[in-house]
Amino acid sequence: MPDPKTSTATANLPFLFSGDRTEVSNVALTAIEGTMPTNLSGYIYLMTQCGTVNSGGYPYPKEINGKPNPEYGSPVLNGNGMIFIFDLSTSGSITTSSKLVKTPSYYADVASRIDGGPARSNADFKHLHFENAGISRMSFFLGTVNYANTAIIPVNFKSDSGPSILATYDTGRPIKIDPNTLDFVTPIGLNKDWLQGTPPFLQAPFPMFETTAHPSWDAKEQVLYVVNFSKSGETELSRTFLYELLRKDKEAVRVALKKIALDFKQHHDKDRAIAEIMAFIEDAPNKKKKQAAPEISKKQGKKGFFNSVGSFLWKFLKFFIKDKIEHDIEHKIESATTTIDEVLLVRVDGTQNLQKWKLVDETGKSLIIYQCMHQTSISENYIILMDSSFKFAFDLLINNPVPGEPLIDELIRILSSKTILPSTQVWIVKKSDLDSTKDSVVARAVKGQPIPGLSNEPYGGVPMECVHFSTEYEETNGEITIYTAHNNATCLAEWIRPYDVNYFTQDGYTDTNISNYAAGQTALSSVGKYVINGPTATFVPGKNKIIQEEGNLPPVGDLNGQPLTNVGPNTWGIGLYAYRGMISPTLTGSKIKQLYFVSFGSQPELLTDFIQALYEEVPNRKLTLEDILAYTKCGIPQSIIGIDTDSMTINDHFELAWGVYPMSIQFIPMPQPTPIVPPQKDGYIWLTVKVLEQENSVFEYVSQIWLFDAANIGQGPICKLGAPDFNFCTSLHITWLPTKQTPFTSGHNLDIRADFNESIENSFLDPIEYDNYKKFFEDYVYPNF
Repeated sequence: MPDPKTSTATANLPFLFSGDRTEVSNVALTAIEGTMPTNLSGYIYLMTQCGTVNSGGYPYPKEINGKPNPEYGSPVLNGNGMIFIFDLSTSGSITTSSKLVKTPSYYADVASRIDGGPARSNADFKHLHFENAGISRMSFFLGTVNYANTAIIPVNFKSDSGPSILATYDTGRPIKIDPNTLDFVTPIGLNKDWLQGTPPFLQAPFPMFETTAHPSWDAKEQVLYVVNFSKSGETELSRTFLYELLRKDKEAVRVALKKIALDFKQHHDKDRAIAEIMAFIEDAPNKKKKQAAPEISKKQGKKGFFNSVGSFLWKFLKFFIKDKIEHDIEHKIESATTTIDEVLLVRVDGTQNLQKWKLVDETGKSLIIYQCMHQTSISENYIILMDSSFKFAFDLLINNPVPGEPLIDELIRILSSKTILPSTQVWIVKKSDLDSTKDSVVARAVKGQPIPGLSNEPYGGVPMECVHFSTEYEETNGEITIYTAHNNATCLAEWIRPYDVNYFTQDGYTDTNISNYAAGQTALSSVGKYVINGPTATFVPGKNKIIQEEGNLPPVGDLNGQPLTNVGPNTWGIGLYAYRGMISPTLTGSKIKQLYFVSFGSQPELLTDFIQALYEEVPNRKLTLEDILAYTKCGIPQSIIGIDTDSMTINDHFELAWGVYPMSIQFIPMPQPTPIVPPQKDGYIWLTVKVLEQENSVFEYVSQIWLFDAANIGQGPICKLGAPDFNFCTSLHITWLPTKQTPFTSGHNLDIRADFNESIENSFLDPIEYDNYKKFFEDYVYPNF
């Protein structure tokens, strides 16, 4: 296996997530090394992402037909979902099949695509196409694509014939998927049932719904709990439409922005750049007005900088679209800024009738979400919610807004960026408070300082950043136990842009890394255990612990610049995790006794100059920034760790070789108990990996499955599986079902035509356009359902 850290041919390395969008059927996986176990059982479901209808997979090409590709530099998070199913039900055999998640917006995207879409021949449909907007995909006239590409949630509604799976997305409705065929079954809830993420005057036929990629399935009640929220109008409007407007900018705007960008490149003065942009907007197009620069706060939690950015974005937006929308647009924009912050808790029982409650705090005020609600969880009596450390900011909705002008793109990103919050607010909602006769329910913020010596400012909750967490369903004396993955100073929504430079080399990036996660470490990750007193909504003193281990590292003064090995148990770059009984459609689960985590280590090529500067000041660092950067410059290898939750210590560990990239992890229980092996370790660990292989001078990342004995991951994989026709691009969330219902029938299916016809009539379109848009849907969307 070649070592990408020392190879002299690193310039020839491919993109890590290289791959196409080919669906496969019944591909047999074979043992590349080791022996395939004969006692595997059940079915694995894996969610992956594989680019857009234009890209053909990853990476995004830099040019198409000799012209700059506006999708170039998009993140790997921007792509259609593709689900793989692995059939483990036959002893000694594993086969896999895959299908794209084909939502209604998928078919609209295929039909309207610029390069060969069948709707392009109709002049009425020529401008309906979607374009990448950072981590989303949008059309100015149609709305937002529901990629349904993030997580797989197993459910078992009473009205269905048996368990099924949901494909989920942070900005879309959950989609029910047939567990046998992987075909689209139905969205959950009508479009009109969900709170939209855009102001009323900009609601489109394909609305954007800010939800959660991890709704909570309650196997005891057989209901699903989902959150649905909106933020302030200025946040939502700028992140939704400014990208499209910049793509259609006037030449005077382009010239002015480029001049300001060049000036910023020379002086690195945000105050000056914002003042120049605001002066340009007010006196547009070529005049300048002297103006005091707005105050910019560099401290996390302050709003000065963001308000300044929001102010100039509003003025820029109004100037920019004067000749694009009817004359009263300015009044409508001002009205849109009053869009309220609102959070809804939605209970789904498998029928069309969704129950909804507005979440309010103890004073009756609506909850405010500063980032997103990527993860939710439940216990026997409570629903647990977080303001997750996965930011949905304006800078993540742009990647290449002005093709051929990287300085302008970089300026917009820098001026609109913000860090993730350094602590994570937690709320709990008591299930017994969910009264069907009321329209609101109190969500109590969990109070207290859980870990002595660690700050949880500015809003309280658990210290440090958190994007994923799990809760023990079983409570003890009214106490709720949660386990957290702390992605400290790392937001996995960030990616490497074409104009980024590496922090260590100050060199620009090649296609080998552009679009990859900007996940170079500037702080040591950690794993937490927190115990909450449900009746009082407070952290229980003395029962909260974290693991934050750097491993057996040499002193910084002894580093020789070479990649580190034999680091031992550590929590560098904590990623996805698994445990026995994680998200069962039929069992509530008991105590979580053993956790298995992927640790991504720290890779110098993934630390950009921008990210290092963005997270230069971070509280709760165990190691100094100087030491973190010194170790990251060498490189910390990736690994798998096991954690005993009683003692909160690492009790198992396996270090992966450079050139092996772990991604998704799943626990598969033994079909029959093994004597003397505790249940929490009695099974296999299923790991998806990309392995760098070399043939002559050609490098390739190959997709494989590695199987570990869960009771002894330190001995390494007992079997490595693969096949020539088996390949995934990304590899995200994953789940396991012991059986599947054949055939599957859903107790409820929405009428897609009625749902979207009503959505068209409730959109911002002029009534005279309704029939035209309905014809587009009749020709290209509805026939698929």
